[in-house]
Amino acid sequence: MVKNLDYFKWSISGILNSKELLTISLREDNLRIVCKHYTRFDNLKILLFNGCWSPNIGNAFVNIGIEHIIKNTIPECEIYYSADVSNSWFFSIADDKGEYTNNAFNISKYIDVDLVVWGGMMLTKECIDSAGDIFLSFSKRNIPIIFVGAGADKYDHEEQEYVSDFFKEIELIGIITRDDDTYNMYAKYAFLKDKISKGIDAAFFIAESNVPKLNIPKYDIECFDRISHPFIDHEDNSVIYTHHDCYGKLPEIYINKGNTLISELPYDYLALYKNVHCTYAERVHACIASLAFGNYAQLFSKTPRASLFNKIICGEWKNLLEKPLKVDQNKLIHEKKNMLYNFKSMYKLLAE
Repeated sequence: MVKNLDYFKWSISGILNSKELLTISLREDNLRIVCKHYTRFDNLKILLFNGCWSPNIGNAFVNIGIEHIIKNTIPECEIYYSADVSNSWFFSIADDKGEYTNNAFNISKYIDVDLVVWGGMMLTKECIDSAGDIFLSFSKRNIPIIFVGAGADKYDHEEQEYVSDFFKEIELIGIITRDDDTYNMYAKYAFLKDKISKGIDAAFFIAESNVPKLNIPKYDIECFDRISHPFIDHEDNSVIYTHHDCYGKLPEIYINKGNTLISELPYDYLALYKNVHCTYAERVHACIASLAFGNYAQLFSKTPRASLFNKIICGEWKNLLEKPLKVDQNKLIHEKKNMLYNFKSMYKLLAE
C-alpha cells in the first residue's frame, strides 16, 4: 500500500513497438496503464542533408558541425546522409530554361526516417526553389524537420516573406539560427515564436573532429576566391593558398601559385586550418575554421552573413575586417552549450 502519496509512477522500458514505451501509473485506489508515444532516442533515425561541397567546401564544414551536434545530443541514433538538396541545385543551375530541373532523382523520398536535419545558408529563395519539393514530401509523410545553424543570404523583406511562407507548408518543429539578424527576421512571426532559437554557425563545432597535427613550420593561409589577393605582410611565416571552390574547370588564378590546396573533401582543409597561425580570407567559413580551432583570422568581406561572428569575438564582427583576431573561448564554449541544449529541446518534442 502506498502511504501519504497521491500517486507515483513507475516507468519501465517495456517496448510496445520500436518507438513506444509503456508507462504504468500506480494509485492507491486503482491501477491505470497509460501508453505514451515516446520516441526511443537510442533508435532514432535521422536524415542529415549535406553536399554542395565542390562549389563551396565551407558547406562541408557546416555538415560536419551538424553531425557533431547530433552525436553529442543523441549518441545512439542512426544518421543517414543524402545530397538530394545539392543535387537539385546542380540541376537548377545547369538548366537555364527549366526543362530538366525535375529530372533529379531524390533518394531521400525512399528512406524511412524519424527526423530530417539541414543547416547553413539555406533560408533563401534559391534554396527553397531548388529543394522545397523535397521538404514538402517529408511533410506529406509526417516526418518532422529541424533547421540547425540556419542563415539568410540577402536579409531583405522579400527573402523573409518568401521563406516564412514556405515554413507554413512544412512539418517544421524547430529552427536554430546561426546569427541574431536571421533570428530577428523570423522570431516576429507568431507561428514561429515557440519554434525558433538563437544559435551559432554549426561549423564552429568542427574543432571536435579528429584532425592531425602537421609537421610544418609556422605558416599563414590566404583564401581568396572572388577577389584578388591583397598585399599581406606575413613576416617570416610561409604562406599556403587555399580555394574553397573546385566546381568545374579551375581558373588559372587558382592554380598559378605554389603551395596551393584545392580539394573536393574537407579533411585536408581542416588539417591546414587547425595548424595555421593566421587565416586571411574573404570566405566566411575559412575564417570560422581557423577561429574554431583557436587560431587567428582576418576577414576581407563585408557580407551581412558575417554578423554571425558577433557572438564569439570581442566587440563587433567588423573588428575582424581591421586585423587578425581570435575568438573569445569562453563565449564560444557558452554558445556551443546553448546550441546543444536548444537542439536537444527540439528533438525531444518528438516525444510529445
